Amino acid sequence: MGGWVKRMRSRRGAKPEPEPESRSVGRRRFLSAGAGVLAATRLKRTASARPQDELSVRNPSIRTREGESIPRKMETLDRQIWEEELSEFVPTRIFDAHCHIYQADFDLNYRAALARQEDFKTETVWTDCDIDTVRQVESVLMPGRQITRLAFPFPFYRCDFRKSNQFAGREIRKEPGSAALMLVEPSISAHEVEETILKHGLLGLKPYARYCPTRESECRITDFLPEHQIAVADRYGLLIMLHVGMKKSFADPRNVSDMLRLSDRYPRAQWILAHGARSFSPYPIEKAAPAFRGLPNLWYEVSAVCSMESFDVLFSQVDTDRILYGADSGDVAFSRGKIVFYGSRWGDLTPTTNQLGGELTFYLYEQLRAMRRAAIRLGLTSKQIQDIFFTTGDRLVRSVAKSMRDKFL
Repeated sequence: MGGWVKRMRSRRGAKPEPEPESRSVGRRRFLSAGAGVLAATRLKRTASARPQDELSVRNPSIRTREGESIPRKMETLDRQIWEEELSEFVPTRIFDAHCHIYQADFDLNYRAALARQEDFKTETVWTDCDIDTVRQVESVLMPGRQITRLAFPFPFYRCDFRKSNQFAGREIRKEPGSAALMLVEPSISAHEVEETILKHGLLGLKPYARYCPTRESECRITDFLPEHQIAVADRYGLLIMLHVGMKKSFADPRNVSDMLRLSDRYPRAQWILAHGARSFSPYPIEKAAPAFRGLPNLWYEVSAVCSMESFDVLFSQVDTDRILYGADSGDVAFSRGKIVFYGSRWGDLTPTTNQLGGELTFYLYEQLRAMRRAAIRLGLTSKQIQDIFFTTGDRLVRSVAKSMRDKFL
């Protein structure tokens, strides 16, 4: 969390070491701003909370990734799936551990296209997505649900990291009970990681294999998440939401061995394996779950996984107090399609790739359908389902936030 008002008090009267001025200032800013996860009251939303000249650029020639607009209502198929399959399964309280918030202006390729007055197709499903946008769509697709979240920027290939992380920290203050992570890439120094975390009240790191200096398909964990960044997370007990590389994800033994080494070497870092250990097919989780069983600082987040077989393995081999619901909100969750696996591979079925005919519902609904069917087949209790959807994620994020505050109060 960013900006602290006091140093950590020494234990048993020991004199604390002098603190660098930049870190002290960052900590004061953090507490004065207040992280969303521990805010006592909801902040008023005002027009000045989002400076349009800095954070938002609109252009009529911009096309979104799939050409979709923000959902304003359920279509007939969506309503049928929600009412017949999902409404009784999805709990009232939800903690979404995978949410993207962004502005098109953070994409440096977008800025360059505007400067050249060229048409542009975004990497994202919409041009802009703030917390208010996410909440608006959730009210349509998941009516009657109270949702808090763990949010982070979108990983544009050419990204303005500074503005992205500034935006994430500012947006998350709108929503008590929620928190945000810092988007990182390998060249960011330990000093900059620490300064950004403390300044903006962030609770951890969100690295991506797409920023790997080598090919993503052959990228090992420390190629895109260097150990000087992990050391900062370990020092403060921060979260690391890990989206691994390599073609086989955790079905590749190198990813498994790297994860075992890193979780042991940095025991205070709290590791979250995104997309169920990137298990869009069941093969990665079949390798990861037995290997990582019993690790005290490792969790699984399940966004965008649409395979019932993957959930069969996850729910049968991992305790529900280690599984976090996530939706990939602000990205694929609210667009139409489904991730399917075939042979040893997986791919996206979208409105532009659908050659089978018929309507598509939302990725989010396909994920929830797979979760529901696996939960029914395995006989998960209502408490276990509540653990997955809310309790585990909320408890983990609150514990990290509390630890950060206690460290300096």
